[in-house]
Amino acid sequence: MSEEQKPWRDHRPRGDQEAFPTGDRTHGGQAGMTLREYYAGLAMQGLLASGPHDCEAPGIAHDALLHADALLAALERSRG
Repeated sequence: MSEEQKPWRDHRPRGDQEAFPTGDRTHGGQAGMTLREYYAGLAMQGLLASGPHDCEAPGIAHDALLHADALLAALERSRG
């Protein structure tokens, strides 16, 4: 069975996929955060843990999103 034929394969762009899918969407259940949001949170945690910063929170958040997007792009390229 090819990757495209697998019924459990999520065909949305990787950044729009859920970080922790439950598979249960009944009764208006929430999908949760996207992989982009999850990766950005991890990147922000690392940036904040690395020491003093020259910029305010919005700048750190922007940098975290840049790192998340770079990871998603690299994963997409490796996917082929």
